[in-house]
Amino acid sequence: MPNLFLILIVIALAGTPAMAVSAAPAGQDVLPTQSPVLGLDVTATPSSEALGYFRQAQNRDVPGLMHRIGTVVPEGIRLLEKALQSDPDYHAAHYVLGLSYLRTGRLPRAEQSLFRATSLKPSDPDGHLHLGVVYTRTLKPDQAIRSLEAALALNPGDSRILFRLGEAHRAHLPAAEYFRQASEHNAFLQPVARLERIMAYSRAGAFDNILEIFRGLNSDSLGEAVLKHVRARFMELTADYGEDPAFLESYAHLFFWKGDDEDAVRYFHDALDLDISRFRSHGVLGRSLYNLARMPEAMRHLKIAVVENPSDREAWVLLGEVSKFSLNPQADYDVAIQAYRAAIDLKPQDAELYREMADAYFKKNDFGRARATLQEAIALDDQDPEAYSLLGDLHAVQGEGEQAVVQFSKAVEIYIRRGEDLSEGWTRYAMGQAREMAGQLDRALEQYQRAYEILQLQLLKDRMAKLYVRQERYDQAGAYYQDRIRRDPADLGAHLDLAVTYARWGKVSLVTETYQKILRLDPENARAHEALGLIYARVPGQRVEQALTHFRQYLEATEGLAPEGARREHARFVMAELGFPQKIEGLKIQGGDLGAVGSLLEAAWEYQAAGRQWIGVPDRVREQGPGNLAETGLFDVERAYYALDEDIGNIYINVKGPQFQDIIRELRGATRARIDAVQRFMRDLSAPRGQDGDGSVRVRSGMDQADRHFMVALKSLELIMEKHPAQFTVYDLQVIDRDIANYTQRHGD
Repeated sequence: MPNLFLILIVIALAGTPAMAVSAAPAGQDVLPTQSPVLGLDVTATPSSEALGYFRQAQNRDVPGLMHRIGTVVPEGIRLLEKALQSDPDYHAAHYVLGLSYLRTGRLPRAEQSLFRATSLKPSDPDGHLHLGVVYTRTLKPDQAIRSLEAALALNPGDSRILFRLGEAHRAHLPAAEYFRQASEHNAFLQPVARLERIMAYSRAGAFDNILEIFRGLNSDSLGEAVLKHVRARFMELTADYGEDPAFLESYAHLFFWKGDDEDAVRYFHDALDLDISRFRSHGVLGRSLYNLARMPEAMRHLKIAVVENPSDREAWVLLGEVSKFSLNPQADYDVAIQAYRAAIDLKPQDAELYREMADAYFKKNDFGRARATLQEAIALDDQDPEAYSLLGDLHAVQGEGEQAVVQFSKAVEIYIRRGEDLSEGWTRYAMGQAREMAGQLDRALEQYQRAYEILQLQLLKDRMAKLYVRQERYDQAGAYYQDRIRRDPADLGAHLDLAVTYARWGKVSLVTETYQKILRLDPENARAHEALGLIYARVPGQRVEQALTHFRQYLEATEGLAPEGARREHARFVMAELGFPQKIEGLKIQGGDLGAVGSLLEAAWEYQAAGRQWIGVPDRVREQGPGNLAETGLFDVERAYYALDEDIGNIYINVKGPQFQDIIRELRGATRARIDAVQRFMRDLSAPRGQDGDGSVRVRSGMDQADRHFMVALKSLELIMEKHPAQFTVYDLQVIDRDIANYTQRHGD
């Protein structure tokens, strides 16, 4: 569909606005001395007969008198012709008749009438203007330029005259200059004048000039109709100018505005390869690369862009965004902060810039400056929900769950008023995590449920199920996973989570049954083989061969997988122990059997194996991004701790004797503190905080707390083993001594 705006401009430029004719004062048979629209000086008194015909023509609505875009009335033109027969020197009649001929396409007659009008009244700029238009349309450029220059001399700065001069000079560079001046004097003409400038420069091959126009524009300011014309023109010129770097750079802009970033980058790179010294579009190239998620390249070009043009606020902002992007392998928070500061200097009252700079401080782990900068953002705009949400994240990562809830609640209130459902849903999810942190588990469930009602995401139901497990509401968690399995019997994730739930619940037979179902779905599932191996290994004197078979299949399935190293080591240890079952059969230690000590030692080794699995996980998450968690080993760490917690629960049920209860309690405390720390890390994945190993101060603190529990358990085990040296090898005692020494060195006594 044609652009109506451009059509109206062209029509308006095709002739002159209507000339209003007023009734003569009583006793005078003359036209008014000044036309209110055209500014014509018509003081000459026509004959009475000519004036009569003129007024009849007026009543017939002759083009150029009372209408702008209307129906031509031939009778009106005939009356004007009769007026001139009565008075051949009637200037106004010649002028209006010339306009009528021009608008009806009778160009020779229009030229004759307008030439006569300008001869009778040389001081009338509009006569010269429209005579110039006629000359342009009849392909008489030299005469057109002379007439239009005469009009401009009489009325300097008239945008209509300047535009028409651009048309007259259509094949020359001066045309572009006249179009530029026309757009400066009349904003209404800017779109069409800009198009004509671009076309004029393209005819002259002046692509550097086109680039100057492009650099100050965007697709919205050009308009789709203009872009369509320009793209068509550039396609015509590709064969002639395909090796001109300025042409290629200009062409790339057109692809960028079209949203075709792949082709934009290709043409920008072609221009760079031809002449890097002339290239001036690093900012736009950086934006295209950003859109394609090519972050390191985008950073490089945006840095050049802000050096070349320090006042390019948009480039500074984008440089900040790219530099703090969590999946950018070259993310540099200091560069991001510097970029946002420069953008703020250019626009000091922009609250969003302060918020983005606070986010950069946040990701740098500079929580103090992050909080101060957020307060500045909120002072500028106290209705910015994202600022409150980020402040909530800041409190959460520092373990301040209740304060985080306050800030998330403010963000939710604003999102509700604005009707921004998706943002409300995600913020409720974050608020649920904060309530978990504050120990408000029931209220956390409420937030997850409301978030689910908005977002309809399974991860929220999964989160609720894990929370049920934490609250020991195993029946509800189990029901959720069973429902997932009913809807999709092949959902391995649901089967695995159900097995962990049964393990925490102490339902050993159901755990075994669930893992067996998993193997029917996936005969090579490593987690199921490992779990069944451990389960069968804990049945004294029975099913040893089944345990060994599952361990062998586990080792075969995980051959060469680096994240499985610690777990494979543990599996081999248990297999070695299974080779000497007589060592632990029938031996008693003060009311409990030696198998209890063996089980507790095994749990301790499982704890350490899971800890070794954790090493490197945060770095892999940052390198590969939250979208590749399955490949980072994070889920395996979490499952290992859940499985260990279930094992410790079984030990508690099966092992009697007061001397073991403290050890079991400490091992359970260590395991659950580790589970909380891993889950806290998972909550922070949407915005990884720096590069300090465990992801945040709170995560490290949780890990340290867990290890203190574990060290107490180890010391207690050592005391029991020292009382019965005949039942343990020197190697056993050396290993536990080494472990205690390592944990003491790390955490102190």
